[in-house]
Amino acid sequence: MFRAMARILVIDDETEQCDHIAGVLRTAGHQVQALTSGKEAMASIGAAPPDLIVCDLLMPDMDGQQVLEKVRANPSCKSVPFIFLTSMRFPGGRDEAKSMGAQGILIKPFTAQALNDLVNGLLKPA
Repeated sequence: MFRAMARILVIDDETEQCDHIAGVLRTAGHQVQALTSGKEAMASIGAAPPDLIVCDLLMPDMDGQQVLEKVRANPSCKSVPFIFLTSMRFPGGRDEAKSMGAQGILIKPFTAQALNDLVNGLLKPA
């Protein structure tokens, strides 16, 4: 079973999308911090990393790949699971996300069930 009440950071420059994702995850029992900028996210991570990060791939101030690179450069965040969100089509899906350094990818639009399934799968103890 997955860990209930995980601390999840959601980053998406589209406020409505960010709020929707945060709501889905809160309904599933998680503690969620929702931010609309990669720069805000980097400032908030600090010494207390989240249990999982859900991040839009295309954002104006700092794209998802840049966020992931900075997250992985922080020694306390090296193993935090990372999910990309995107409206772009990736033929390789999960393999493509892994090649970019993330553990998962969701193509917009996606269902609440798809989000929860991916999050729960990544939060399962190894």
